[in-house]
Amino acid sequence: MSGGTPYATSTGTFTIVVNAGFTYHSGNGCGQVVSGNATDDGCTTALWLALNFSGAVYGTDTSTPAYSLTYKASGNGLQGTTWTDASSGDSGDIYTSS
Repeated sequence: MSGGTPYATSTGTFTIVVNAGFTYHSGNGCGQVVSGNATDDGCTTALWLALNFSGAVYGTDTSTPAYSLTYKASGNGLQGTTWTDASSGDSGDIYTSS
C-alpha cells in the first residue's frame, strides 16, 4: 500500500445478556456528550453494567453471545487492510483484502 495518510478505524456491534434477577435502571449510564461529540470519560463495559444493572458483574452475571467487529487500516508495510472478528465461527482475526 502506498501514498495517502495512514488511518485506522474500527466498527462493530455486540450483544450482552444479563442474567435474570437484575433490574435495568435507565439513565445511570456513563458517557458524556459535549457539543454533539462523545467524549471518553473512562467508562468501561463493566462499569456501565454495574451502573445500569445494580449488582451485576460483567463476565460473571453476563454473557456475550453475539459480536462482530471490523478493523480497517492503511499504511506502508501492512499485509492487509481489513480484519474481522465475529461470533459466527472464526477462531481469530480473519484478514480480507479491500
